[in-house]
Amino acid sequence: MHVARLSLTPLKGTAHTVPSRLTFDEHGPRDDRRFCLVDLQRARVLRTVENPALVGVHASYDGSQLAIRLRDGSTVSGVTRQLGESFTVDYWGRRANVTVVEGPWAMALSRVVGHEVVLAEVTRPGEVVFGGAVVLLTTSSLREVASRVGRELAGEALLDDSERFRSTIVIDTGAAPAFVEDGWEGCDVSLGEVTVRVRGAVPRCAVVRISPRHGGIDEADPLGALASDRTELNMRGREVVFGVDADMVLPGTVEVGDAVQVSGRPFHDKVPRRRPRQDRAVSQPSSSTDAGWASESGHTRPPVRRATSARPATPLA
Repeated sequence: MHVARLSLTPLKGTAHTVPSRLTFDEHGPRDDRRFCLVDLQRARVLRTVENPALVGVHASYDGSQLAIRLRDGSTVSGVTRQLGESFTVDYWGRRANVTVVEGPWAMALSRVVGHEVVLAEVTRPGEVVFGGAVVLLTTSSLREVASRVGRELAGEALLDDSERFRSTIVIDTGAAPAFVEDGWEGCDVSLGEVTVRVRGAVPRCAVVRISPRHGGIDEADPLGALASDRTELNMRGREVVFGVDADMVLPGTVEVGDAVQVSGRPFHDKVPRRRPRQDRAVSQPSSSTDAGWASESGHTRPPVRRATSARPATPLA
């Protein structure tokens, strides 16, 4: 197994950049989702599922200068300067501390989403990150999803389409069975200099229907294709799951092509989850229901900070 793709974005909700090398600190990929857009009238972080046009915006950050490239090809850039003191906004039921950033970005991005927003910088890494800092996908599972929605994808086309799932790392698993990553829960995964510990499967919602190519809603429905045998039952009902998230264990750098090793005993000795096709979910997710929690959010699991030294408890609400 080896690293096939790395990705992140400094501005939450925008298209992921695809570097050949990433640096990870104790919090995860450095500068990942360092900035976010805030709706001041509602005192909350902007929601990707409600603003799919953001996926058509590309952002880059070099430690001082933030540049955004809009869909029409125009670019807005400048050195980020915090304006005033930090304040608290809502981030899916959790309080997030942010500081408004002075500069030209707010006006341009307000036009993109169609209402007034401000650009803000988080006061601490992870303030606007759901679950684990790192999300892992495998090529085996991506091929299966593509096949289920009628797309036979391979190579770069498969990796490009993976961006709809907004992962950190795509692992080339060769001829391994689909959903092989389900069996990694509780295991350590080493990638280059970095080691992460897998927490569990990632619940999904309508955000995965946003095309990473044009930012519009795709006709293909990964949620519907996965609902028959890729659901988990929890207190919110059944949720479609795909990929796994992980916490940092050992920081360092990762490059495309680095070898990947899975070690340690999983929390549950299990094969990838399967349910008979006739045992269907009570109701399949749609763009309107979005699988429980995701009825209004871009994610189905509430945000929670978790320790890296032990398996965390599953959040209840």
